[in-house]
Amino acid sequence: MACIQKAMRVLYKKALKTVMKKIIKITFTGICFIFIALCVLYFHMVKEVQTLQVFNEIYSLERNEGLTFHVNINFPQLKNTKNVNASNVNELLKNAAFSIWGKNADAATALLEEEMEDLDCFESFEVDYEILWLDERCISVVYVITSYTGGPSYTHHYMTTVDISAGKYIELNEIISIEQLTQTLRAGIFEVYTGTYSEFQDEDAHKPEEIENFIQAFKENLAYEKTESGFNRFSSKNIGLDEKNIYIYFPYNISLDGYFMYSTRSGCGHGRTGGRVR
Repeated sequence: MACIQKAMRVLYKKALKTVMKKIIKITFTGICFIFIALCVLYFHMVKEVQTLQVFNEIYSLERNEGLTFHVNINFPQLKNTKNVNASNVNELLKNAAFSIWGKNADAATALLEEEMEDLDCFESFEVDYEILWLDERCISVVYVITSYTGGPSYTHHYMTTVDISAGKYIELNEIISIEQLTQTLRAGIFEVYTGTYSEFQDEDAHKPEEIENFIQAFKENLAYEKTESGFNRFSSKNIGLDEKNIYIYFPYNISLDGYFMYSTRSGCGHGRTGGRVR
């Protein structure tokens, strides 16, 4: 009898050991499966963010009879936006491209198409752009406008930065306060790009009296912005961002075409820069 009980205990232990091995194996397999599934999901999400891209869209009008009429407007549009509502962002980027006419895209195109019917109306504008920054949070663009009005041609620059998730223009006071900007300017941590016809140089901009003039101009610009809606290239929405810098445009009376100014304060943080997209 004792021998039978002993044999039963040995068989029980072996069976229990076998069952425990199977449980451990199944559990380990399940954990591995969950881990792999999470890795695949994460990779898919990261891939969707990383493949956020822009394509170039062109609005063009050309007339060869009567006075010259030539308008060519390039502007960026988002694609691969499965997790982003791109319609608002794309509309904002388009409106900014047409803002040289002081109107949104629909109103500007209606005006241009009406003018093209007038053979005595002269128009020559090229709008191009470069991508300063693009990641899942924001897209920052500098527009380059070359215009010809009968004399020499000249170039305008202005910028816009759009919050992709919120679908709105980013304004200067959302990036840096006037107090921080004042400290940056007075510390001389900036450079300027002067307007087309200006003889004003970077060393001139670092003179204390000119810095105070800059500060006053920024304060006036921010106050003016409160009364504006949509995109206005003469407002605090005319800013650009990249990984390290804030690029600011503002009108200043010494220069016909205003200034680009940038500080070495962090911008969008991470993402990628890019050129013109065709």
